Amino acid sequence: MATAVIGFFIAFVIGLTGVGAGTIAAPVLIFYLGLDPIIAIGTSLLFGTIVKIPAGISFAFQQNIHFDILKNMLSGGIPGVLTGALLIEMLGRNEQFKIYLIAFVGILILLSAFLNLVLLFRKAGEHGIDKHEIIPWLSFFIGAEVGFSSVGAGALGTLLLIFATSLPLSNIIGTHILFGLILSAIGGALHMGMGNIDYPLLLTLSIGGVFGSAIGARAVNHIPHRPMKLAILVWLFFIGTQMLLKSMSL
Repeated sequence: MATAVIGFFIAFVIGLTGVGAGTIAAPVLIFYLGLDPIIAIGTSLLFGTIVKIPAGISFAFQQNIHFDILKNMLSGGIPGVLTGALLIEMLGRNEQFKIYLIAFVGILILLSAFLNLVLLFRKAGEHGIDKHEIIPWLSFFIGAEVGFSSVGAGALGTLLLIFATSLPLSNIIGTHILFGLILSAIGGALHMGMGNIDYPLLLTLSIGGVFGSAIGARAVNHIPHRPMKLAILVWLFFIGTQMLLKSMSL
């Protein structure tokens, strides 16, 4: 039951902000549930796929997805996620690598939180520069991060859309949720083939997650976005720091 509740709240955040499948789910699985880092990454990717389906459907019905920009993101993101997932398999499963992986995920979370915090306090009109030509290139690196660490589709996808487009917030969230869903599905399928999934844990998380995601997506227009985002970023700073400290103590 406790795991289902965890899945609900992670998915609620995903539906509300688009952030959480990697930056929250993977650290919780590693740090609080004691899962092997590689198994945690594979499991969080499939969890992200499952819980983003109801959110993606909700945003599509609300016409909050920009499909032309999504196509640009996927043209770089799909090759990237394939590269990242294959890279983690090539690097192997030795204990030293797992320590580096925990540290790497922690650094990525801190970086994502810092960049999102900067954007949170920017004035309206300071972004939205419509540089669509950079989207496929930067999406490749986001996809690689997703395949390698499960982190990136939400936090870094948001940053990319804010900097490279002038989309309204609801379209940014809807577009990058569908982007993250597709990348998570591809990355999760690869990790499934590599045996990197904890299926009983995935099932329990998903039971709460599908409800949390749908409720979060419906609540996006009714909950003040700025305070919610700030609370999430404070949590990300905490968990990122804890993961770095844990890697140093191993």
